[in-house]
Amino acid sequence: NCDWSSDVCSSDLPSMWEMLIRRHEAGWATVLTPHAGELRRLTASSSVPIEDCGAFLVEKGPKTRVLGPGGRGFVDSSGTASLSCAGSGDVLAGMIAGLLACNQRGGGPIDHQAEAGPDAEEVVALRIAAAVWLHGRAGQEAATGGRPVLATDVVRSIPNAIAAARVESGCRTRAM
Repeated sequence: NCDWSSDVCSSDLPSMWEMLIRRHEAGWATVLTPHAGELRRLTASSSVPIEDCGAFLVEKGPKTRVLGPGGRGFVDSSGTASLSCAGSGDVLAGMIAGLLACNQRGGGPIDHQAEAGPDAEEVVALRIAAAVWLHGRAGQEAATGGRPVLATDVVRSIPNAIAAARVESGCRTRAM
C-alpha cells in the first residue's frame, strides 16, 4: 500500500494506471497534476499511453500543458516562474477541485454555460482551463512584491485573479 499524501510508490504505479482506466470507464473525471519530472516517472512505469488512461493531465511548467482523454489539449502560458515554489501545485490542484465541484448549472464562483450543449469531458476541460489560467494570473499577481513567492501569496492573489477575469471577459458580479 501507499500513502497517497506523498508520491505514488513506484511499485504501485501499474495498479494506479488500472485504477485510472476503471475510473474513466465508470464516468469519473480524474486529474493528474505532475511537473515534468513526475510525468517522466509516471509514463516510464506503464505501457499504456497517458492519453489512453482516461485522466486529464495538467503538466505544470513554464507553459502548463493540459491534455484530455484521447489526447486533445492546449497550452496555457499565463503562469510565471514564481509558481515553481513549494505548495503552488497544491494550490492549483485545489483550484481545479473547486471549479470541478461547482454547481452543474452555474451558480458557483464562476458562471458556466448550462451543460446541455457540451459533453461532460468538455465541461471538465473548460473548468480545468479556467483553474490553470486563474492560477497563472494569481501567480503573476503574487510575483509583484519583489520577494520570493510563497504558495500562500498565490492563494491570497486568487480573488484579484478572479476579478481580473471578470473584467477582461466583461462579466459582471451577480447580486446574491
